[in-house]
Amino acid sequence: MYITIFYILICIVFFFFGRRNYIKKAERLNNNISEFNDEILLRYNSLDGESKIKFKKSLNELELIYFNDILQNNFKYSNNINSIQSYILHLEDIMKKLKLIKGE
Repeated sequence: MYITIFYILICIVFFFFGRRNYIKKAERLNNNISEFNDEILLRYNSLDGESKIKFKKSLNELELIYFNDILQNNFKYSNNINSIQSYILHLEDIMKKLKLIKGE
């Protein structure tokens, strides 16, 4: 009986700390995305008009949606770490294409 109660208490404590760490990690990743979005905007704004058009044409549909959200400052942040990591991968692809257009 006491072992069962002890086991349940340990599970509750681990769940509490695990959830708190998960939330902090999501916040940290969202802050990284915000900084990365700012860097993307700086690089994009340094392009001339023709390069901007060429860059936008090089993006696929999902990247274009993310990029337009960045331009409109309407980027949707999440608390789900898997979706945050997916955003980061797409933002990295956007940055790679920006660097190619810019010639870096």
